[in-house]
Amino acid sequence: EEQDQGQGSAAPPPAEMPQQQTREPDAHSLTAAALAEAEARHATAEAKRQEADLAAASALKDREALLAELAAEREAADAARADFGRQMETLREQLRKERAVAAASDATKLKKELK
Repeated sequence: EEQDQGQGSAAPPPAEMPQQQTREPDAHSLTAAALAEAEARHATAEAKRQEADLAAASALKDREALLAELAAEREAADAARADFGRQMETLREQLRKERAVAAASDATKLKKELK
């Protein structure tokens, strides 16, 4: 029995040797796989970064277009406000003239009534 145990202890070292030989290629394969995975993650991250850059550029163009549209609307509103101011001034002037004419007419009627 002691000899069997001795042989049993002698047998594992030769069995370990082939495992070590298979582990080295496995480690190499694992390293290559890890490198390939890292490269794939990097490529994915780079693609996402480029997509984000395009989205940001698109958003910036949209923002610039919106700002240009708002500026045009502001100019139109300013022009409408100025036009409205001119129309109001014209109406005030007409009202003053009409009041002056009405006052002169009233004065003429009053003079006739007093005679």
